[in-house]
Amino acid sequence: NRNMRTLKYIADKKKDGPFKIVNADQMRQELNELPDGRYDITIKKRHKKASALQFSYLYSVVYPMFLVAAWDSGYTAEDFANVDELDVWCKTQWANKPITNRHTGEVVRVPVTKSKFTTTDEMAYCDILRDYASEYLGVFIPDPDPNWREKE
Repeated sequence: NRNMRTLKYIADKKKDGPFKIVNADQMRQELNELPDGRYDITIKKRHKKASALQFSYLYSVVYPMFLVAAWDSGYTAEDFANVDELDVWCKTQWANKPITNRHTGEVVRVPVTKSKFTTTDEMAYCDILRDYASEYLGVFIPDPDPNWREKE
């Protein structure tokens, strides 16, 4: 049935502990209400959303250094005038998804929303930007400082 919504639940698994469904009663009720049939059940590890600290590193270190290096290597303010325009360009390059025009068949790649990034997505995205900046723009963008709290 195409109109049937996907049921999703959250569970916790601690080392040497049981697999615990967060809303087990609600899950049992919704499963019992399903019509007769055969169903696929998928369990996948849930990853945390990217943190504010990760985005802070991206916007206060990676993007500003990348932007200056891009300008120094020949890009201009007309290409990207600020970090926001650079963000769109970078996402179009390295964090995008294909969308097919249903009328023409043309595939266009559009930037994804970074708010959907997991912590690992955000780390990988920053690594891609840092690698590109190093290889093509000639600038080293440092890793996030693991001891930043001690310096405040």
